[in-house]
Amino acid sequence: MRHGTTTARIRPLPLLALAAAIWLGGGTTVKASQAPRGASVQECLDCHGRQGFSASFAGQRLSLYVDPQAYTASIHGTNACTTCHPLGGLQPHVKSYSPRATARAVDDNCRHCHKEVAGQYQQGVHAREFYGASAALCSDCHGSHDIRKKTDSRSLVYPTNVPSTCGRCHQGEEMKTYQESFHGRAISLGTAKTAQCASCHGSHDIRGPEDPASAVAEVNLPQTCARCHLYPRENFTKGKEHAVVVSKGPGAPMYYTLKFFTWLTIVTMVALILHIEVELLGKLKRLGG
Repeated sequence: MRHGTTTARIRPLPLLALAAAIWLGGGTTVKASQAPRGASVQECLDCHGRQGFSASFAGQRLSLYVDPQAYTASIHGTNACTTCHPLGGLQPHVKSYSPRATARAVDDNCRHCHKEVAGQYQQGVHAREFYGASAALCSDCHGSHDIRKKTDSRSLVYPTNVPSTCGRCHQGEEMKTYQESFHGRAISLGTAKTAQCASCHGSHDIRGPEDPASAVAEVNLPQTCARCHLYPRENFTKGKEHAVVVSKGPGAPMYYTLKFFTWLTIVTMVALILHIEVELLGKLKRLGG
């Protein structure tokens, strides 16, 4: 986020000016009774569009700045702020500003427009843990004020960006083994025509491998692989996804294959260089003789 100050003029709306003065000057949040009713997008941006605009929560200063250009360029840029942030109640302008509570409140409003997707989401593991600390909300994957279509290369859910988006929560062995796989390496080289996390696990209705309805359940893996690979066979399920490339265990075949081709490349290059040097030495002798 960018920080600094702006000289944007606040419109002469008494309640809005009072809210901005209290929030910016005193470092406290605005009470619900001070929230402007029926405020337009520009009226909201008169405060939230000022770089450095923030609030205090749990002893920390949290940014409440919204980039006006990023918002208007987003897929929701024509929506009123109150579409996602109904004034009064929990959000916004409450005594105690909790980022996660705000995200949950907005997440509840997403389903008013995205009903079909919301139904799929409720069937997934992220929704089952909705009230847990590890829950994934809409904004965790799609962003907040800068949401873009999935076909936009700047979108958090554009194919080449999906691994890094998922990696915000799913770190460690899962992400490391994906990055070392053929699919992960292809993604790192910039192609969008290879499997990323959602290609195998799904998007809004992600389920665990123990769930028979999961795309990565053993019985469903051939069909899942068939989305990209023609004529999948049953032995597709015999291997281990996210295998650690080490000398023992499921990753052993890949480990020794990697070692073999690494040394094959080294030996081939050394032999090629020696061959060139011998050839050049022979030519020099013939020229000198």
